[in-house]
Amino acid sequence: MEKRISEVMLASLRKREEEKFEKNVEKMVDELKKTVTEVGDESQQKVDKNMKKTVEEAGHES
Repeated sequence: MEKRISEVMLASLRKREEEKFEKNVEKMVDELKKTVTEVGDESQQKVDKNMKKTVEEAGHES
């Protein structure tokens, strides 16, 4: 009987640890997605700024 209780408790602990692990992984993925989006937005803004500068410079040269 004690062995069965021990097995059930161990299974419960494993399940809880697995759920915590999955939750942490999901949180890390969400944070990575957010970071990638922010970096992408910053990169796009730099490209847009450089394109605008290039267009303005080309306009002044004409």
